[in-house]
Amino acid sequence: MTAPRTAAEASAMTPAALEIMPPAPPFWDEAQQAWIVTRYADLRAVLDAPGMLVAEPSPALCRVAARVGMEVGNLTAVLDGMLLTQNGAVHQASRAALRGFMPQLSGRWSAEAIDASAARLVAAMTPGEAVDMVPALAGPLPDAVIADGLGLSIPEVVALREAGRRVSDVWRPAPPLRDVARLEGVAAEARAALEAPRAPDRIPLDPAPACPVHDLEFFLISAAVETTAATLGNALEILSSDAELQAALRGGTALVARFVEEVLRFAGPVRRLNRRVAGEALELDGRRIEAGSALILWVESGHRDPVAYPDPDRFDLARRGPPLLAFGGGAHLCMGPALGRLLVRAAVHRLLGRFALAPSPEPIRMRPGRDLRQHLALPLSLTEHPA
Repeated sequence: MTAPRTAAEASAMTPAALEIMPPAPPFWDEAQQAWIVTRYADLRAVLDAPGMLVAEPSPALCRVAARVGMEVGNLTAVLDGMLLTQNGAVHQASRAALRGFMPQLSGRWSAEAIDASAARLVAAMTPGEAVDMVPALAGPLPDAVIADGLGLSIPEVVALREAGRRVSDVWRPAPPLRDVARLEGVAAEARAALEAPRAPDRIPLDPAPACPVHDLEFFLISAAVETTAATLGNALEILSSDAELQAALRGGTALVARFVEEVLRFAGPVRRLNRRVAGEALELDGRRIEAGSALILWVESGHRDPVAYPDPDRFDLARRGPPLLAFGGGAHLCMGPALGRLLVRAAVHRLLGRFALAPSPEPIRMRPGRDLRQHLALPLSLTEHPA
């Protein structure tokens, strides 16, 4: 087994070396009008707190749009269709719909089917060249799964994912009106695409959610697929800088599974969760958080909390610690992590079975934003590895 990385080595391994806010007691950020939460125990307490809500951007967006006579019906509809912005009965109805959908999707995409899809993608790669892993593997593998489940073509899924990235811009507390007008058009196009006829063998969302079905489907594409693709990209960048780690993972699938878990902690896809709103007052580290207060949860900071994870800046396959925060928690716990893990494990297994990975001279680029840790371009050099 490879030795844990030193702090300096770990810092260099972190995808794009994005700065991580160090864990600290909760504090009030005047500019963001929110409490900033970074320590594992505090994050866990917020996620598990009774009455904790997620921020809903649509009401404020509608008020601003009404003052200037702007139409935002499509934009608010897709925002309201996202589990990340739902509370109460609407949220429970959406989760019930996904509880019916996810087992059927997993049934179609068994471990064997996922492995075969990953093998086809890896077989198409050419050794001796720099290959951008975003369009070659990190994107296409989860795209194929969700396209099959929703009866869409892969190009349609790719276009809808891009629309989702653009719509996420509106999650800022006060986006410029010019952006709102532009995103209304993006949302209208996305909804029209999902309302169009599709393959008859698509998996239905049953029972039907309280929000329009195609808006919840848009969430599946724009959020669930993105986090899987981001996790895979982060895993491959870490692997590319460590030949010893690659050799260790070729030794067995159990180590690959442990590797994926440590990637989720060390460089997970979610940097911070959607804003929470305290439904009732709570106390964090002696600080009183009043009901109605907004909280920003930096889960990547919690994953580097030495109280929860000793020597947190080390990348360690033998890591033990409390449950990860990568999938949220409480009422808004992610519903599809098992399938996402299978996809990442299969991709890593198949890629390492054929190639040795190394950084390419071409630059790695990350998508801008503070919510996700995701690659825009991940060029890696591939050398045929003897079987």
